[in-house]
Amino acid sequence: MTYKKVLLFAFIPFFFMQCTMLVLDNENVFNPETDKTNSLLIIIDSDLYPDLTTSLNTYKNDLLLQGCTPFIHVWEDGTAPDLKQIISTYYTNNNISGALMIGNLPTAWYQAPCFSRTEQFPSDLYFMSLDGNWTDSNGDGIFESHTKLRVNVYTSRLIGTTGELNNYFAKLHQFRVQGLGINRKAYVFKDDDWENFQKGNDFGMRNIYGNIELRESTTYTVKPQYYQDLSDNGAEYVYQWIHSNPSALFIKEQDTSNSIDINEINDANFKGVFYNLFDCSASRFTQNNIAMSYLLKTDYALATLGSTKVGGNYYPQPFNYVLERRGTWGDAFKYWYNSFGVSDDCWFLGMTILGDPALTVSETSSRYVLIDLETGGMPSDKDIMMLNQIFNNLDSD
Repeated sequence: MTYKKVLLFAFIPFFFMQCTMLVLDNENVFNPETDKTNSLLIIIDSDLYPDLTTSLNTYKNDLLLQGCTPFIHVWEDGTAPDLKQIISTYYTNNNISGALMIGNLPTAWYQAPCFSRTEQFPSDLYFMSLDGNWTDSNGDGIFESHTKLRVNVYTSRLIGTTGELNNYFAKLHQFRVQGLGINRKAYVFKDDDWENFQKGNDFGMRNIYGNIELRESTTYTVKPQYYQDLSDNGAEYVYQWIHSNPSALFIKEQDTSNSIDINEINDANFKGVFYNLFDCSASRFTQNNIAMSYLLKTDYALATLGSTKVGGNYYPQPFNYVLERRGTWGDAFKYWYNSFGVSDDCWFLGMTILGDPALTVSETSSRYVLIDLETGGMPSDKDIMMLNQIFNNLDSD
């Protein structure tokens, strides 16, 4: 067997040896019959709304066809608490599952000591945890503490020009109607620093895709290979572990690194539809960023998961479990955060989704597991210490 393409059958023996069972209480088990997105609030900046009306009407019709009721709210002006109040009101009155925020809407900022530094970053969990209390003790407009969080309503963002957004909604409609011609497979790219983190793990993707391409050997985790893999046939679901800042990826190659910046993402037109970005700050939506570049600068990307700060989702099995059960991208985020992400602010308080949160991955014929979630092995304390140490040793990521 060559390393280039690792298919489903290659992983089964490994996970039969390592698989553990995470027993979940009934409140936390995702049931697609009752928990799947059934209504979505779309909040759009009033400056964008006139030029996006046609696209939004198509989007609303597509949502109705998948059994999701859309609500439109045109945002005029206000603060982050005002925006949160709107989301809370729709949650109370209309039982919305989530909210898609389009345009330069207000942001909540947070400050915390993490990974041997103090970070300031936007946190959309402020809008998602409707029962949580956030404290800005010195009145500088930046929160520094909060009570226990729980996502009641997931949120997602799209930020771009009217031309970019109309193009995005056009490919979004095409995906729902006929697809985008992307290989129905998963692609995992783990750069050098994480080569040995749970080596061979497919992170629960085997229940979604029969074809998984894994790159975790230093021989293959190089920029030319990344370009080739995502420029030729691509993959519907991309899960990548690459050092980054908001505007560039840095792929390690021996004693140096090879960058891919947002302009190159635009030029390369990478073929991925869903991205789980274990790339620090790649989803920092308050500036030009990698995640939004995939979404608005390529013909394929539709939804991302990533962080606005140092961190990323190193345990996506609960997320992928929901996708397997035909939950939406937003459902997956809510379930993952409430069952695992809530455990560590330094790693996960900057986590957010961007793009259409009401999407599901392509239809799967995989079996469903209701109570017991096959995890493939939760990260050990040693694994997490290794991850922490990598970021503690970096001046910036």
